[in-house]
Amino acid sequence: MNSSGQTIEVNINRDSILIGEVISMSIQYPISNSTTSLDFIKGDSIGNSFEVFNVVSKDTLDGKTRFQLNVSSFDPGNQFIPSLSVYYDTNKVSSQQIPIFVSLVAVDTSKPFKDIHPTYDDPLTSADKWELFWKFIQRVWFIVAFILLMIAAIWFFLFRKKKDKESKAEPEIIIPAHIKANTSLIELKNKNLWQNGLQKEYNVQLTEVIQQYITDRYKVTTKEKTSSEILHSLRFVEMDEQNKTNLRQLLMLSDLVKFAKEKPTDNENNEVLNNAFDFVETTKNDEL
Repeated sequence: MNSSGQTIEVNINRDSILIGEVISMSIQYPISNSTTSLDFIKGDSIGNSFEVFNVVSKDTLDGKTRFQLNVSSFDPGNQFIPSLSVYYDTNKVSSQQIPIFVSLVAVDTSKPFKDIHPTYDDPLTSADKWELFWKFIQRVWFIVAFILLMIAAIWFFLFRKKKDKESKAEPEIIIPAHIKANTSLIELKNKNLWQNGLQKEYNVQLTEVIQQYITDRYKVTTKEKTSSEILHSLRFVEMDEQNKTNLRQLLMLSDLVKFAKEKPTDNENNEVLNNAFDFVETTKNDEL
């Protein structure tokens, strides 16, 4: 928030970490006319399960106080670095909450599996095995022949049946990803969810439409992934930076609504829907 030209700037170096991993966090704000101040020491809790690991630096330059902190969290899931506030006379100035995804430590799958029991060599030679096999065939050759004939008959029957079925089946109609997405977005728009107070449902359904479009268009799995994980999965996809920026803003706003209970304005709701339409239009596969 901005009041009388004063702002609190908070930046982090990453938006996803392993549990207990350290994030570098920078804070700066003007000290002119401020009636309160910020201060941190090692072990301080800044809220929302985030603690100060250590204070790297603190200085005042050009009328601004600057902090460089290392912070961490031990609660997994979607977390938010809380807003920080400073008063200027009677005006309260606060920073924006910053979403962070905290994941559990991954299992080390690089090490090979070990056998429960040791492996023993077969004492039989190849000649011994062949002799035993040939004697077995001599005893049951008529059974083997019958089984082979039955397998051939069943295979022939199933093959013919499948071939006949395929020849009669109608060709599958494949709907392009951008048409499916645009249809879903139009249906969502006509529901008037946020206009009727269903803000969270609106953002959840909007996110689901875009996630399904990404899966259909780029063959990238998005189910049960966080926004950060989806963006990370698209790092090698051919997509211009403006589209990636629009997608990032769309997903982050939806996260703020779903997890931080933010309430966007009417203009923001319309803008995020228009961004969704633009994202689909500018990334559609023109070869279809």
